[in-house]
Amino acid sequence: MTAPVSDIKVDTATDPYTPSGGTVWHYPDWEPAEEDLRPRKYEYRLPNLTA
Repeated sequence: MTAPVSDIKVDTATDPYTPSGGTVWHYPDWEPAEEDLRPRKYEYRLPNLTA
């Protein structure tokens, strides 16, 4: 089952960060078509701060 979530708020003033809110959309038996997929962000590695 796929349940997309959007509009999540994250309080970065707390440690650990505290998520709240959001909207869950439930689409039973849904899979995106290949032509509807597109990258939204890039993924990258962060430096190791313990080295």
